[in-house]
Amino acid sequence: MGMSVDFRVYPWQARAVATLAGAAARDRLGHAWLLHGPPGLGKRRLAETLGAALVCGLPARHWQDSLPADLATAAPPQVLLPDLHRLTPPPDKHLIGVEQVRGLIEQFGYTSHGGGARVAIVSLAEQLTVSAANSLLKTLEEPPADAYLLLVSHVPGRLPATLRSRCQRIAISPPPREEALAWLADVEQGRDWARLLALSGGCPLRAVSHAENALDRRDAEWSQGLAEVLTRGGDLPAQVDGWLKEDAPVFLAWLEGRLEAALRAMAGAPAEAADEGPAGALRAALASRPAAALFALRDGVRRLRALADGGANLALGLEAQLAAWQRAPGPRRV
Repeated sequence: MGMSVDFRVYPWQARAVATLAGAAARDRLGHAWLLHGPPGLGKRRLAETLGAALVCGLPARHWQDSLPADLATAAPPQVLLPDLHRLTPPPDKHLIGVEQVRGLIEQFGYTSHGGGARVAIVSLAEQLTVSAANSLLKTLEEPPADAYLLLVSHVPGRLPATLRSRCQRIAISPPPREEALAWLADVEQGRDWARLLALSGGCPLRAVSHAENALDRRDAEWSQGLAEVLTRGGDLPAQVDGWLKEDAPVFLAWLEGRLEAALRAMAGAPAEAADEGPAGALRAALASRPAAALFALRDGVRRLRALADGGANLALGLEAQLAAWQRAPGPRRV
């Protein structure tokens, strides 16, 4: 097609783009790629950009002539191309079903509208049902000509091994801390980006999202409240109910970030200034139980976040997770 494509990526995606461009230049671009890494690194946007480039026939030599994306382009570009298909869990569900995959396979069987490639992007690929993954596997075993599948996943280990083995993998990793802070400083001056980045596992776009929800200002209050509940006891149901009524999705995102920071500290990561004061007290409280209990709590919070829009009883679920952590054996004095 030879259409113009705005091929812009984030600075920390440069290595991934170089790998993809090199494979395309050697005519070794496979039919299936798995882009994986923690949330907040722009994996979906990269998949959208690559998909548009393939559909529009942008030569691989132009892929690396890309500019760093700014905040205005942080959301995935919704390019309106009939040969670029997208699969995500339906708004009222949390899984990608087999009927969605069958619809995609049917689309792949049609002639390309533009005479070029057809591309499908599967976001949150770890949420494919077993039957959906098996249906997709059949397509990967006998892929149509000029058809590409881009899987995007936060947790690639949840994908069936048979599916992973038929994809070429591209890991997207957080940039070095100083590079991330420099990029974030260009987004907005005057924010406590060090604190927000610590809450984000080093992922800049996640830090931007946390900034939009003012987590740098809520961190101290929530850290102090949770540390007191964990160390001194108190009315856990009332506290949890109050936190979640304020803003359940934001609170759970904050809690996951603090649990991840505590796990990094347990693994020997150096403490940052952003982890002092109430945050330090919370980290110490969380360290009073074995790492296995902390991993279980973190995973439980992740599951609750996935249910945040589905009408589940989040308060009851979080109370159960925190109570299980409190019952864990082997506590140390904090």
